[in-house]
Amino acid sequence: MPSERELQAGRAELIAIAESKEFYLANEWLLAIEQVKDLMTLDALTVAVMNNDVYAIQRAFSPEAVQLRLKGFKDAMTNHYAASGVQIAKNVTVSGVYFNQVNPRLAGIVNNWTNTLITNETQATLQSIGAELSKATLKGVNPLQSARAIRGSIGLTPQQVKAVQNYEAKLRAGESVSSYRLRDKRLTKKVLKEDDIIKRVDRYRQKQLKYRAETIARTEALRMTNMANQHIYDNAIEEGSIGANDYRRYWVPRRDSKTRDAHLTLPSMNKEGRAINEPFISSLGRIMYPHDPQASAGNTINCRCVVIYALQASAFL
Repeated sequence: MPSERELQAGRAELIAIAESKEFYLANEWLLAIEQVKDLMTLDALTVAVMNNDVYAIQRAFSPEAVQLRLKGFKDAMTNHYAASGVQIAKNVTVSGVYFNQVNPRLAGIVNNWTNTLITNETQATLQSIGAELSKATLKGVNPLQSARAIRGSIGLTPQQVKAVQNYEAKLRAGESVSSYRLRDKRLTKKVLKEDDIIKRVDRYRQKQLKYRAETIARTEALRMTNMANQHIYDNAIEEGSIGANDYRRYWVPRRDSKTRDAHLTLPSMNKEGRAINEPFISSLGRIMYPHDPQASAGNTINCRCVVIYALQASAFL
């Protein structure tokens, strides 16, 4: 088994690869969201709200149209997966162990996950638009303001949209918003003019969007890195370059208060490591590697762990 120092060094290397792409992925996601917004201009959206033409909005933001505009982010994830695999493989000195991006089975796993993520993002986007659209049908709501809110909701989760709506309601009621972490901390007045409320809500909405971009980028950057790491060895087994038991895999969590207990205890539950094709045992179920698409959401969300591969001495015999 590798020493703790070796495990932490390996973890730092993989984390560095993932973190180097976080800004890139966050930016690509924001660009894709802007393209979704462009499916309907603000003027056209305002007119549709004014005329209560829900069908025009639904036609513009159809699931197919939204998914097509999100394709740029899907491609960005695939590019990061490929770049990560090439970079990780440089440190593997065993003959026949390399990154093979065109392995049909492994490429299919990546494609299935990225398609699933885009589908989920599409659904979240349509739900968020629907939440703001429902509010826009209330009498007395300014159509332009409603149209801006609908466009601003694109890219947010329904929960974030609700947070924005609650934030606005508290501002209008002159209530404290100190519990909102992404609030405008320059807010000093309890009673605000209409223009001030609109500006502050817009800023809060933008902060929510930026936070979501960073969250998605952080999660997917590490997922693609861990996936590429696993696939290097999966491919070597399929090509016959190594045996299934030539390497042992060791789970390395980040040891702080934010790491779930199930992952802190996972190394002790798998003291001898696992073979390349053996899932790890955890209190939350089996998992092949951090952010494994086949594992439960409770076992993967916000995970910051990695897996380190160690060649066994018997492999040289």
